[in-house]
Amino acid sequence: ATVEITAAYNGTVWAIIVRAADVPDITLENVKAAQQFALGGAGCRHAGRAITNSGEMELAFTGCFLDFGTTYKLVLYVEDEEEVGDGELFAPIDVPVPGSS
Repeated sequence: ATVEITAAYNGTVWAIIVRAADVPDITLENVKAAQQFALGGAGCRHAGRAITNSGEMELAFTGCFLDFGTTYKLVLYVEDEEEVGDGELFAPIDVPVPGSS
């Protein structure tokens, strides 16, 4: 899966894909650690990736090992360059995995 984001300011992004059932337990610390609840390997998460406000940025997620016919959630957190934990944890975004053909 690939997601495009546009940053309003320079900073850092963390993004993980999780099971929908785990969303109520997600915390800022979980997202920044990119371990607990995060599915797949290193290619399926972005931890502390620099972003700029110079246009769209693509986040690719590979090696996630998601089940067909299931909807997962993308959890995204963005901080400014100071990285003091006062950023924005966005509402989870659906990541549908269509059934196989």
